[in-house]
Amino acid sequence: MARRRNIVGNRAGLTALRDAVNRVLNIPNETASTEAFVSDGEGFELVIIHNDQPWQSDSWRRAAVPYTEEYARENLRNTVWPWDLTNSHK
Repeated sequence: MARRRNIVGNRAGLTALRDAVNRVLNIPNETASTEAFVSDGEGFELVIIHNDQPWQSDSWRRAAVPYTEEYARENLRNTVWPWDLTNSHK
């Protein structure tokens, strides 16, 4: 069973997220970003990447997994991290 993740935001934040997603939907390999904040006011840049390659493509097979626990951390060679994708798409 997939683990649940939540996105919680006010109207302005959710609208900004929606608008960023809409910007990338019609353009393969496009990126968009929006500023987001956690409840203590700490801000970060949220980057949305449109990867429209087939699911079994090298692009997806080499995509890094986001796990941080020691037993599940990424250990494959030639892994593609999300920030590598954003740099190659700019």
